[in-house]
Amino acid sequence: MTTYGKELLLDMHKCNKDLMTEEIITEYFKTICNLIQMEPVGKPIFWNAEGIDPEEYENSPHLQGVSALQWIKTSSIVVHAITGLGQVYVNIFSCKNFDCNLAEGYTIGFFEGIKASCLVTDRM
Repeated sequence: MTTYGKELLLDMHKCNKDLMTEEIITEYFKTICNLIQMEPVGKPIFWNAEGIDPEEYENSPHLQGVSALQWIKTSSIVVHAITGLGQVYVNIFSCKNFDCNLAEGYTIGFFEGIKASCLVTDRM
């Protein structure tokens, strides 16, 4: 069976909450793209608490944070930084092969987190 891509799914806990900003996540995208030799397409797209009732946001730590998407020529990189819980979730999907171990190690170091889980899967 032919593989058409690879996906890295990384969950981290006890991350540095000071690193969960749009500016710093933008730097993450630039560096990770360079490191794993991916070509970014456009600027990152960010989403935060827009549209969430302020009371619900204040009382729901799992909603407190920022999500970001960086399109790459061969697919996408997504970051969900849950500031309220100190957790960061990263998905790197590409039809172009990349070094998952390098991406995992860099990402954990960047967000100063502890790996909770990591899964690499081939897409067929």
